[in-house]
Order: sequence, then C-alpha cells, then structure tokens
Amino acid sequence: MQLPEITVEMVREAARVFLDRAYPGGAVPETVSERLDCLSGPDLPAVLRSESVEVEEGCDGPSGRYAFRLGSRAYPHVRLVLERCSGCDEFIFSVDTHDRHFLFGPEVSAETRHRFEAVQDQNRSLKADIERAWTEAGLPTFERFIRDSLSALRETAT
Repeated sequence: MQLPEITVEMVREAARVFLDRAYPGGAVPETVSERLDCLSGPDLPAVLRSESVEVEEGCDGPSGRYAFRLGSRAYPHVRLVLERCSGCDEFIFSVDTHDRHFLFGPEVSAETRHRFEAVQDQNRSLKADIERAWTEAGLPTFERFIRDSLSALRETAT
C-alpha cells in the first residue's frame, strides 16, 4: 500500500490492536496515551510530523520509517512502526521489539542474561501476535504484502 493510501484511521486501528495486546487489561501508561494524542490529527502527514513520532532520517529526508514508542507491560521500548517495505514503495505496519542490540560480555551474570532472554522471548511472541492480528484486520503487513505479491504473480502467470 502506498503511503498516501494509509489513513489516520488505519494507524488508530493499528495502535488499538497493539495496545490491547501489549497492555492486557487496559492499564496503558499515561505517557503512552499522550504519545497517541497525535492520532487526532486531520491527516496522516500531520500525524507523522508530530513530536511523538520517531522519524528515521536518510540523506535526503525521511527514509520511510515512522515509529510510535508504545512499549509493553514487559518492556518499554517496543514500537509500532509504519515503514517502507525493503526494495519497494509499499508501506506496512510492523512491530520493532528494539531488543536485539544487547551484547552480553563475561561480566554479565547468567541470571541477568536469562532474564533478558525471557523478555526477548515475550517480545517475539508479542510481535507475532500483533502482526497476525493486523493482517487479520486487513491492515498492510509484511505477510499481507507477500500474499498479495504472490497472488499477483499467479494471476499474471495464468
């Protein structure tokens, strides 16, 4: 889906699904709710210019990655991301668990390493759950992009 086809309503739905799964029972931290106040904006370009949105910059401006740091009950750095699919102009929703940058040296205890690995496991599960729910809701995800691409290939082959 091209960026101009993504609506604020789609981002709101993606955020709702994300929060339902990241904060079961509805106890969303106030700071997270405040970050989503920007979704009351009139259109997607206005939302994406909000201070609440992390924009990955390239050499010539935004590179096509917009992130909302919404966290989860277990880890505060999980992000809802709207990003350009690699190698094309299609945009998808994805979850960035933001937990792969830790390298544990010998000074880190086995207990600490195991506790963090448990958080990473929870984050992977949360990511899969959210992205599956987005796909089922008809939102653009990598899975939907692949499915649509394969369907298009089959149609042109027949």
